[in-house]
Amino acid sequence: MKYTVRRGHCTLQKTIFRLNSIDKKPHLRYNICMKKIFIITIIFLAAAITLVGCEPYGTEGLVYVKEYDEEFSRYYVVVSGGGKTDYTAVTIPQSRVGAYVEVIDSHAFMNCRDLTQVKIPQFVTIIAAQAFKNCVSLKQIALPPRLAIISSEAFYGCSSLEGITIPDSVISINSWAFQQCTGLKTVFLPADMQRINDRMFSGCAALDYIPLPAALKMIGAGAFENCINLSDVKLPMELKSIDYMAFSGCTSIEKIELPSSLVRTNKDKTDEMLKDVFIGVDESAFEGCTSLTEVVVNEDIEIADGAFKGCPIKKLTLLGSGVTNFAAFDFDVDNLDGLVINVSPAALEEYRAHPEWGVLTEYISVI
Repeated sequence: MKYTVRRGHCTLQKTIFRLNSIDKKPHLRYNICMKKIFIITIIFLAAAITLVGCEPYGTEGLVYVKEYDEEFSRYYVVVSGGGKTDYTAVTIPQSRVGAYVEVIDSHAFMNCRDLTQVKIPQFVTIIAAQAFKNCVSLKQIALPPRLAIISSEAFYGCSSLEGITIPDSVISINSWAFQQCTGLKTVFLPADMQRINDRMFSGCAALDYIPLPAALKMIGAGAFENCINLSDVKLPMELKSIDYMAFSGCTSIEKIELPSSLVRTNKDKTDEMLKDVFIGVDESAFEGCTSLTEVVVNEDIEIADGAFKGCPIKKLTLLGSGVTNFAAFDFDVDNLDGLVINVSPAALEEYRAHPEWGVLTEYISVI
């Protein structure tokens, strides 16, 4: 009787000992055979213990591409979902093909509509464009401590995502990164973050808490457009630019205080980040904020026409020494009851003599 056991490319064929006239030393053959059986048994038992005792290495179907970084003379691995869209949970391993997994590729898990869990290893530094776009079932994700870049539309349309903490290691979050994450309620940004790019959180209807970093200098166009639950917005004292429609349609904001840092200066134009942007409050920045009734303007801030268009402002405090741009506001001339405009003593007469502000003289008083 013969049994053949195959493992990889190795084949072991053992013959059960049988006494016959040919075998002159049957006891020796028996001992050799038993040793072989013992060794093979130990190998198989070890393999079985290893398979039972460890977690799966990654997720089936993932694709790994090894790349070479010429600048640092090292290899790294880029991972993707291999075009599959039926993932429900993904565990990305720390390393593959002899290098650490450091990049989640563009479109890696895009349109994986049943994906609910993702485990990202600690060495990932880049989440590329549209990596998790339209993963509508993804409720939470822990970002690794070495992450540096979140590319454009990386989490666009992740409508079940409820909260996210972006580690301080992140130096860049590109435009539209979290746009239309309609279930996103809380966001914690890196402490040293200086720029919120265009439409980064546009359409995040559930967003009601996002403390803005003290180092923030620029809020991009449409960054918080139509974040209808966002109510408590404290603008940092280093802020230089609020771009076009940045808070447009934020219908729950009731009060906003514009810091004196929004004043245009020549120095701003030496800052690479700010040289091509509008310094101050740009056109339509708060347009359609239908609950915004109180605005405080510190110093002589640059405010573009229509910045507060459609806002039912009832209390306006203007602390600058000069006259603020009247066209920035859209006062309802048919409903001026309760309107209070406070100005600095040094600017009072200038406001009263102004061809547009002068019409509201009876509502203007000294602080």
